[in-house]
Order: sequence, then structure tokens, then C-alpha cells
Amino acid sequence: MADIKSELIVTKIEPTDLNKIQKYQLTSEKEQLNITIELPKELTPLKENDKVYIQISDKPLETKNTKIALEGKISRKTKTEDKYIYQASFGGLQMKIETKKEEKILQTTRTIYLNIT
Repeated sequence: MADIKSELIVTKIEPTDLNKIQKYQLTSEKEQLNITIELPKELTPLKENDKVYIQISDKPLETKNTKIALEGKISRKTKTEDKYIYQASFGGLQMKIETKKEEKILQTTRTIYLNIT
């Protein structure tokens, strides 16, 4: 299956109820893709307006030159009128992906690998 690869902009960083975790909003208007992900504040070198490149795969990814590498599971897939919403968990850290197109690689209970460079 084809990996998801996209360049996104960090559009928003918000605190969460847990002091050491922040919620990062990543957006690609071109690909109509929005990703919201929780990450440890002290280990995440991202700032608002940073450009990042993401890759999501169902196979382990090369981590050389990667800022963040995670392994997790897709926990839910929902379809609304105009978009697909996928939810994943990376050891308790939550990620939500919103996109206009169905992504075959993002199937419920499938292990996925995420790299952010």
C-alpha cells in the first residue's frame, strides 16, 4: 500500500491537561490534510509556522534525519459528509487525521509508523 507523504505547516500549538504534553496542529491546504497530534513538549523541536514533512507507513521507516519517529495503531475510522477522520494512538499519545480522500493504509487496528522531518 502507498505511504502517505506530505509537507505540512505547524499552524497551532496548544497545551493539554497534561503539563508535559502539547497538541500540535499540522495543515496542508494543497492536499486538504489536517493532523492533530499530542507530543512531549520537551522532546519536540517544532514551532508554529514550521514546515514539516510527514510520512506514514504500514512498514517500519528509516529514521535517519528524522525529528520524530513513532509507532502506533489506528483505533478508529469515521466518514462524514465531506471527509474521513482517522484516530491513532502512539503509546497513549493521540493523533487525528482529517482528509478528503480515503486512505487505504489507515485501517483500524493496523500498526502504523510516523516520521516527522
